[in-house]
Amino acid sequence: MGGASPHGGLTVATSIVIPPAAIAPRAVTRATGESRLVRWTLTALALAFLALVLLLPLTLVFAQALSKGLPLYWEAISDPDTLSAARLTLLIAAIAVPLTSSSGWRPPGVCPSSSSPASIC
Repeated sequence: MGGASPHGGLTVATSIVIPPAAIAPRAVTRATGESRLVRWTLTALALAFLALVLLLPLTLVFAQALSKGLPLYWEAISDPDTLSAARLTLLIAAIAVPLTSSSGWRPPGVCPSSSSPASIC
């Protein structure tokens, strides 16, 4: 704590402790500087994009599949070849997902040594 003084002798470092009540509270700031209107607009655009890209095709597929009635749809779903294809798909997914997750596989161009897990080389 002490050290040599330029005039000789020792100096003593002192520290002042300020009780927490004496510190003025900081103003809460948002993580983004955008206004509420901009944030709501961007959120609405993102949800509209998801609806367009995910929900619309899914709806169209089911509408086409059910266009000739539920009994014909159920007959096609319960066909042995359809069930075999579904089982094969689930088996491959059950093998591929843990294998790629545990082996450290990553998409090409993703740097492994970066501090950010999703940084691009």
